[in-house]
Amino acid sequence: MRGSHGRSPRYIGRPPKNPGALAPEYLAMFADIAHPRKRVYLAAYVQERGDWSRSRRTAGGGSSHSRWLREDPEYRVAFERARLAVADAAEGDVWRAAGRAPRSNESLMVFLARLRREGYGEGWRKKM
Repeated sequence: MRGSHGRSPRYIGRPPKNPGALAPEYLAMFADIAHPRKRVYLAAYVQERGDWSRSRRTAGGGSSHSRWLREDPEYRVAFERARLAVADAAEGDVWRAAGRAPRSNESLMVFLARLRREGYGEGWRKKM
């Protein structure tokens, strides 16, 4: 499928119909990122708490995320900040849930292990 000027479109498939709204505090976290699509995707990633598909819908894109990680060291550092912000939020959820339930939810622990390997790596499974 070609665009109106004979060029290929910048997205795969159809563009999103209604990209979601981003909270200003998440956009402010990445004000140092000059590229608007990268900045919006990072903010959406934090806002959607690391859910890849919801992040892409909210940002109205993000299919270049893997390429940005490979090719742009500034984006890689910013994504690490985003990943740690999501880990902090998820960790807070786990602590709040632990106060209400006698055991932690294993799926939340797996999610935390993926985000924050230094604290929740493979060792947490041995402790249980």
